[in-house]
Amino acid sequence: METMQFGYHLMVDIYNASSEILSSMERLYDLLVELPKIVSMNVLIPPLLVRAESNEKRGGKDPGGITGFTLIAESHISLHSFPKRRFCSMDIYSCKEFNKDIAIRYICSCLETEDIEINFTSRGNRYPASNLVK
Repeated sequence: METMQFGYHLMVDIYNASSEILSSMERLYDLLVELPKIVSMNVLIPPLLVRAESNEKRGGKDPGGITGFTLIAESHISLHSFPKRRFCSMDIYSCKEFNKDIAIRYICSCLETEDIEINFTSRGNRYPASNLVK
């Protein structure tokens, strides 16, 4: 069976970001609106963001923040902000190649930091090149 690579997954961990921005539903919403445009993705639904409460009293390590995502035809873009730790974790997963450097620069600009860790991996490396079911 002939196979091909299916997707591309960019994971960006952002440190020392603006706690004010990481606390702002409006600013994070705008980031999730503009980022798909910048990397030429096709939005299926507008971003959805929710404020998440701390789970520290239940033994967790999450001091609370904002979680959000936007669904794109190519897959999804998500973020999880932790303003009290000035940390944010973001993912862009797409079946279409995209310019990760442009995405990273935009994220850093929006969150006012250059202190990041980047992981990038290919996904679905044995994705069938043709339909298996008719």
